[in-house]
Amino acid sequence: MPKQSPVRVPHCSTCPPKPRRRGKSEVGTSPHSQLLSNFHKFDNAPDAIPRLRRFILDLAVRGKLVKQDPNDEPASELPKRIAAEKERLVKEKKIKRPKVLPPIEAGEVPFEIPDGWECIRFSELATEVLTGPFGSMVHKSDYTENGIPLINPSHMTQGLVKPDPRISVSNVKAKALNSYVLQTGDMVMARRGEMGRCAIVTDDLGPTLCGTGSFILRFHKDVSRVYIYTLFKSKYVVTHLGGNSVGATMTNLNHGILNSMPIVLPPAPEQKRIVAKVDELMALCDRLEAAQAEGNKQRNRLVAATHHQINLPACRQDRPDSKAGDAKSNAKAGLNRPACQSCRQAGRQEISYFTPQPSHFTLHVRRTWPCSAKPSST
Repeated sequence: MPKQSPVRVPHCSTCPPKPRRRGKSEVGTSPHSQLLSNFHKFDNAPDAIPRLRRFILDLAVRGKLVKQDPNDEPASELPKRIAAEKERLVKEKKIKRPKVLPPIEAGEVPFEIPDGWECIRFSELATEVLTGPFGSMVHKSDYTENGIPLINPSHMTQGLVKPDPRISVSNVKAKALNSYVLQTGDMVMARRGEMGRCAIVTDDLGPTLCGTGSFILRFHKDVSRVYIYTLFKSKYVVTHLGGNSVGATMTNLNHGILNSMPIVLPPAPEQKRIVAKVDELMALCDRLEAAQAEGNKQRNRLVAATHHQINLPACRQDRPDSKAGDAKSNAKAGLNRPACQSCRQAGRQEISYFTPQPSHFTLHVRRTWPCSAKPSST
């Protein structure tokens, strides 16, 4: 039998109308509209949303997500203020004098940078980089319940610190580790395992200590911590750290690798604009992810309905729950439901599933009905 293509029919109780697509005049030019209008091109890929998130981060750190403002102070001024603050902290004996690294060479600049941006080493961006306590300073036997939490890489989740009350130490032990106390505005970064994993220490966190598997990163007040988090999640930084880390079984970072890393720095005001736009687009990704999950649920329902329809007997007399001529049983089985004229003439039932755009599933199940067993037209 030749394959029969689906026939679109006017709206009826069995065949709901297809959702209307917006015309070109209705589609905006904002990033939201561009992403929505093009998302259907790759939405069926299993990693579509993660790829989209990585693409947004890549645009952000390359200066292609927001427009540059010529009135912004050039990024080259920020390292000068950072250097002045570090000199003050050295004089106050709060930090050690940092090692001077060679300037960035042309071949180290990872990509073309916009006007007003600056490529510097990470040591010029951070005011201080501290390594957590050595393993010999904290033993498993030191752990106590609901003490002062230790922050290891496993406690860094989506840029936030999530302490585990079981991984904590007593107040006495915490005093011995007082040089590793985390302060509001610090960032903790994993120095083993997943490269680029980090979190921001907020003022509502309470007393916490840097764990053995982490770095403490401290910055000037004009450096956006959320931008640094965005930077560390970008493909460029993750690839750079992963390619230069050491260790055969588990990758490990050290001061030298981190401090020498080339960083592309935007002006301070642009850092805030980038963060705002990334937050906006990541929220859009969350909504697309929810819509995709709902679409997958509808697809599973469609598969189940297809399997059910295909395995039903072709004639109502063959159905175990129906008797020929029994109108009440037939109605209960759904055989007498109203159908549009085209569907009846084609001798099939149409089952339509509508999910959030761009997914739309329509199934036609071919049925054969003896003349005495056709569905009622009432």
